[in-house]
Amino acid sequence: MGIGLGSMLPIRSTGYDADGQWRRDILTMRYVKSIEWDSCHANRPNLTVKHVDARKLGSPDQSRYTSQDQIEKLVQANNTALRYADAEGQDLPPSSLIPTLDPPKGWLQPTEQSLALAITQTFPTKGTKHAKQRGYDYAWPSGITREIIKDLGLTEHWPRENWS
Repeated sequence: MGIGLGSMLPIRSTGYDADGQWRRDILTMRYVKSIEWDSCHANRPNLTVKHVDARKLGSPDQSRYTSQDQIEKLVQANNTALRYADAEGQDLPPSSLIPTLDPPKGWLQPTEQSLALAITQTFPTKGTKHAKQRGYDYAWPSGITREIIKDLGLTEHWPRENWS
């Protein structure tokens, strides 16, 4: 099951019901209004979407009713709502799922700024001795990481490694 821009899906959540009582199982319909493509990158590999309470789509200030979640969590929440309704013998809540995600052109191509940030985070040069240490995968390369280092001709940066 896919969720994309324009999907309408049921989510069980907590909140106040029509009688003003706090409940943990309120069923709300959420409308996926945007996909945050720029928030998904090598250091944060989860695609995030913004969704709004469907009852508030006509509101001039939707920001109060808008939430941001990882798309995987919305899929899980939708499945939970469907399973709950089925287990309780209720009618299944309606869903309008649009399973397409069309990333913008060049989305996977790094910009100079994003590449510089990724390199700085992966190979820190500032801070304490501990803060400047490379992550384990890069300090002691193996597998595909080792092959890439060799292919890029960067072996001189690992003088203690046996590259033969």
